[in-house]
Amino acid sequence: MSIELSYDKENRLIQHHDVDAALITDFSYDPFSHKKLESNNDIGTKELFWLDDLYLGEGAAGVFDKAYIQADGYLVGEVEDVQGQQNTNYYIVDYLGSVVGENDETGSVWNERRYTPYGGLLSGDDFVPFAPNWVGAYSYRYNGLTYATQYMWHRHWSGESKQWITRDPIWPSELPYAYVDGNPTSWSDPTGLQCAPPGKDCCTNSLEKAKGKCQNGVWGACPDKGGLDKKCNAISNLPEGRKRIECNKLYSSLYAAGKRCSNMCLKGAGGTPGFWDAMSICCKKEDDTYEHCGIYCCSSALPKANSSAADHCSMSCLLTHEKLHELQCVASKGATPLEGECCAYYFQTLCLLQSYYKNGCHAFKPPPSSLKECYSKAAKFSCSRGFLPVPLPRLL
Repeated sequence: MSIELSYDKENRLIQHHDVDAALITDFSYDPFSHKKLESNNDIGTKELFWLDDLYLGEGAAGVFDKAYIQADGYLVGEVEDVQGQQNTNYYIVDYLGSVVGENDETGSVWNERRYTPYGGLLSGDDFVPFAPNWVGAYSYRYNGLTYATQYMWHRHWSGESKQWITRDPIWPSELPYAYVDGNPTSWSDPTGLQCAPPGKDCCTNSLEKAKGKCQNGVWGACPDKGGLDKKCNAISNLPEGRKRIECNKLYSSLYAAGKRCSNMCLKGAGGTPGFWDAMSICCKKEDDTYEHCGIYCCSSALPKANSSAADHCSMSCLLTHEKLHELQCVASKGATPLEGECCAYYFQTLCLLQSYYKNGCHAFKPPPSSLKECYSKAAKFSCSRGFLPVPLPRLL
């Protein structure tokens, strides 16, 4: 099997070339990245019609031959024009939104089928081409191409590789290509952007989705930042030997945060860690407003009673990082995932640097010179824009 895929400068699939079958399928898009036209020698040219993000139907030359019936943003049926005769069919859907059958006004049922976890045909009738099938109620459209099996308006999905074939537009907030974090029997991806268990509110979805990010622990309440700062600032009163040990640990945390800051501010280099010690949950609701659901900490990452003072400094500054994400969410000023992470790591680094100086650790060792790189890169993002009331402070 030899398949060639071509993309435009916005990372959208514009051609699927099945070399063995000598079949070239071309795609074009409207300014909002909805697929507008699809054409090859077998199907001719199909035109897809949209109203905002609602998939209205399809046809040719501006004329519908199939229109979808919508209810609360879901596809619940279709009106098809067959040789001038309009036929209305309604979808029977399962928990994930997959179309498992169709019926009409008489109650007759046809096109019954069941699916494998990643959308293959398990039993029943064949797929209906260019129509909702697997997860079809969310406007998934079956193309039947090897590496463009399904289309959802943000991306194409491949039944061959069991993943998206273009990077997630909201990466690095989401994995770039994985489909529903490997959990297709419980979750769906209604937009091609962010997976979620069906039927639950935005905050619950996000918290459940992040379960695997808390290594060897559970998500829960974070410690009081004031208490963390009090233990952190106790470094300055320690005997010199112990103080030097704590300052060395704080230096290591400062160096690591500075490197992460530099990486995240450099056009996405470095990515986000595989496991998280804390997270700030921000949800975009159906009315396009944002809701902040809270800041959570992983139980296994919390400082213990016998933890070092430097550990308390690190946790306090991690909460500063997450607090910035909360401000970004509440302001909803359109910070990109990259910009948001760049600025959050910058202020986490700034918090650690303040603790470093406040405890007199600079007397043992000056802060890492690499922090200057963090500052210069973060400055390009104008991190104070929209969600911070003060100008961007300097690290050094």
